[in-house]
Amino acid sequence: MLGTLALGVAVPVQACINAIGTDHQGRHFPLHEEVGERLAERLTSNSAKAFYVGSARTIIADAKATPDLERLTKLAILLIYQGQHAQSARLLLSIERRWPGHHETAANLGTALELAGHDAPALAWIRLGIRRNPAEHFRSEWLHVRILESKLASVNDPTRLTRQSIAGLQFGDATVPPLPT
Repeated sequence: MLGTLALGVAVPVQACINAIGTDHQGRHFPLHEEVGERLAERLTSNSAKAFYVGSARTIIADAKATPDLERLTKLAILLIYQGQHAQSARLLLSIERRWPGHHETAANLGTALELAGHDAPALAWIRLGIRRNPAEHFRSEWLHVRILESKLASVNDPTRLTRQSIAGLQFGDATVPPLPT
C-alpha cells in the first residue's frame, strides 16, 4: 500500500500545477493547452518539467524584469520542478498576497506544500483552489483532496489503506463494474 501512497504523492507534480496565460488585452486565463513556441518546446522536450527546467534562465530573467502574476507563477512552477518546494511555497504566498483569489495560486501552493511535507496546510489550499474554481483540472481535484485526506488519516491509522479506497469509490465485483454516480 505504500506504493499506492507514493504514487499519489508523485502524481501532483505533473497533474496539479497551473500555469497562467495572458491574452492580447492583458486578461489572465488558465493554460489548459500549450500554444505557439511553448507548445513546440514542450513537444520537443517531451515533458512539462523538461520545458520549465530547460527554460529556467528565461523564466528567471522574465520574472525579474516584469514580476507580474503570470511570470512569478512560472517561477514558482520552476521552483517546484527543481525540488525547491519550500521556496516555491514562499513565493506563492507572496503571489497570493499581491494578487489574491486565483485558483491556480491556491492549487500550486497546495502542491508545493504537499511536496515539502506539509500535508494539512496543503489540503486547505487545494480545497480553497476548488472553491475558487470547481472546474479546476477538469473537475478532478477532488481526487487530490482524497489523497491528502488519506495521507493525513494514515498517520494515525497506518492500516487505513488496506481497508479503504483512497478515492472512496466502490466498484463491486461485477465483470464490468458500474460507473460511479
